[in-house]
Amino acid sequence: MSATTIQTYFDAFNSGDVDAMLDCLTDDVAHHVNEGQIRTGKAAFAEFCAHMNRC
Repeated sequence: MSATTIQTYFDAFNSGDVDAMLDCLTDDVAHHVNEGQIRTGKAAFAEFCAHMNRC
């Protein structure tokens, strides 16, 4: 992963652009949630982001 990709991801995160965040990730992304559960895949991460945006 390049510094450009990381910067692009954080810029998207800071602007709330989930689609742009997802564009930076691989299809097999593993999201390690604080409670110990691991969500695998872009769809699972997108679902988590949607949930967090509703909170």
